[in-house]
Amino acid sequence: MKEIRIFIVFAVVSLLFIASEHYLQRKPVISVDRTSLYQFFHDNYDVLSVEAFDELLADFDQADVEVFVERLLTEELLYRQGLQAGLDQEDSDIRQIVVEKAKNQLEMQLLSQIDLSEQQLRRYYSENLEQYRSDALISVELVSLRSAARAAEVLVELQQNSAIEPADYRELTTMPGRIREASEQRLTLIFGEGIATLFSQIARQSELHNQWQPAFENGGGHHLFRITAYHPSRAQSYSEVSDQLSNDVLINELGRKYRQQLEQIRQQYKIEVQPVLSEEKSADA
Repeated sequence: MKEIRIFIVFAVVSLLFIASEHYLQRKPVISVDRTSLYQFFHDNYDVLSVEAFDELLADFDQADVEVFVERLLTEELLYRQGLQAGLDQEDSDIRQIVVEKAKNQLEMQLLSQIDLSEQQLRRYYSENLEQYRSDALISVELVSLRSAARAAEVLVELQQNSAIEPADYRELTTMPGRIREASEQRLTLIFGEGIATLFSQIARQSELHNQWQPAFENGGGHHLFRITAYHPSRAQSYSEVSDQLSNDVLINELGRKYRQQLEQIRQQYKIEVQPVLSEEKSADA
């Protein structure tokens, strides 16, 4: 009977020892080395280079190092505790940070895999010529006056005497006297869409160039104008747009690879989408 008791005790102790060993082997490892300590100083103390970190360590003794190792471990333990508690899921700010960092990391990995060829760039250029047309550029001169009546008087004088200096009539400085080689988009920002369209319509009629036109009202004044130069939109050569072209193709290729990678990640999960709309609305869709 005594032997049986001894055997049972021995068996229990053995099982506890095995369980303890098993538990210890399964514990997650937190490893602190020179690299992780540098990253800690980089993130928390603005140590921006390995060289600066080495200089800092040169002034440390073992006690100093242990202080910062303990801080690093505390931060890591709290971080992992937070993940286990699901804080990255429950806190929308933390969740968004994780999502953005994961997205950035994925994009950087994919970018390193992209190698654009000259043939690829030229093919994209030839298939998207309209995308690489230059903007039409318009130069315009203005005379800004306080009233519609005064604008009408000055218009007659300018039309009858081309030797008159237009700037001599200018009463307001709310508008520039000259705008050189502006795109319609820029003119829209300055004058609004309606006036920018008017400028473009007149600019395309070469016989109206340098002819003073009736005033438009804008910005508290009345503004006579004439188109002084017009450069129509044109197809830009491959060499002119090579930098923009490389960037555009790179973005397109990154987008394609990014969508492919997301699809591969999606395949790792069983995704269940529960009904959101009412049955009536779902039926209508």
